Amino acid sequence: MPISFAGKIIPNSLSEIVEPKRTALLIWDCQNENSKGIEHFESIVAKIKDLLNEARKKSVFVAYSQHTGLDWGDESEAEIRRRMRMLGSSDPQKLQRIFVEGTEEWQIFKELSPVSGEFVFKKHRPSAFVGTDFDLVLRNRGIRSLIVTGFLTEVGIEFTARHANALGYYVVVPEDCVGSRNIEVHNASIRFMQRYYEACKSDDVLKEWASLPKEIVK
Repeated sequence: MPISFAGKIIPNSLSEIVEPKRTALLIWDCQNENSKGIEHFESIVAKIKDLLNEARKKSVFVAYSQHTGLDWGDESEAEIRRRMRMLGSSDPQKLQRIFVEGTEEWQIFKELSPVSGEFVFKKHRPSAFVGTDFDLVLRNRGIRSLIVTGFLTEVGIEFTARHANALGYYVVVPEDCVGSRNIEVHNASIRFMQRYYEACKSDDVLKEWASLPKEIVK
């Protein structure tokens, strides 16, 4: 049962938080560039696909982020510096542009391809809410909860989870639907999100959706 507090109704269970009409499923940066070197990649994609298929059956709003790299001349010095630190390089000339729009690496995984009516948005930062219409679209649709899946755990997944919560959304992170190239930082990020958000298994979400009466789903 939800909790009444300060004139507000606070959800007290995962089932309340993932109510289909008020929930969005975000497929985060599931692009070919992010298929390289990911721990347990195939099993993660399979879990995302299972969640995506059920979300579609339950009429959950589905959104895809598509990271799109800027030309270096349009990029900020701070972002270039961040990329240098991530790669352990002191020479920006050694950086390579990634997620270049229109390339094969930029495309969304075929097995997770969006269908008509699903929201696909380009973005340039490791947060779904910086320089995009994502927040506006969610609010226009009455969404209050965001399920975040995809790659990379410690970058865009955690950044977006933090940002979403700061904007007033309930955040759900299915741990078996996110991944990284570095298992240690992945685990550290998961531990952080377990403390503050609804970190669970994808089967937990599927179980809640499966238990809903049909009239609630319509």
